[in-house]
Amino acid sequence: MEPERLIEAAGRGESAALVALYDRFAPAMLGLALRIIRSRSDAEDIVQDAFVRAWREAPSFDRSRGSAATWLATLTRNRAIDVLRARGRKRKYDASLVVESEAHGPSAGESPEAQVAQSQRALAVREAIAQLSAEQRQALELAYFAGLSHSEIAEALGQPLGTIKTRLLSAAKKLREALASHEERSAPGR
Repeated sequence: MEPERLIEAAGRGESAALVALYDRFAPAMLGLALRIIRSRSDAEDIVQDAFVRAWREAPSFDRSRGSAATWLATLTRNRAIDVLRARGRKRKYDASLVVESEAHGPSAGESPEAQVAQSQRALAVREAIAQLSAEQRQALELAYFAGLSHSEIAEALGQPLGTIKTRLLSAAKKLREALASHEERSAPGR
């Protein structure tokens, strides 16, 4: 059964569907958590937490927003980041450090023109990604946003490694072409 249908079945309370999802995706999610957290026992806990959350949130899964693999990777990544942040807060508290943070955004200090250019580039990237095939977008999301290796993506999606590499290569080429076209259009004097 395809992973998206397994999530939908889990959303209806079918525990066997969650077990099938876990069997299929847990190794890749463990690899992702390990890369982020660097502790096997913590990574195992993170994967368990992510699948518990997947069980609770399965009814709200929307396949139009991404694949099952991407959804599970996002749940795992978010949980791992939460653990990292909690560790950071604990270290700061334990060391009795007081850290003052400045309340300005990432573009503070930039000229309005630079901010507009950055917004236009971000829009161009979103538009370029939207032009990719669903398979290319899925592989790209797992590689760049979930941090999975090519072989982990192939395993998670049940596809041959060569297919995944081809999808990523062609996606990168399409994105480069789209962004080069955007840069040409937005170059001064155009």
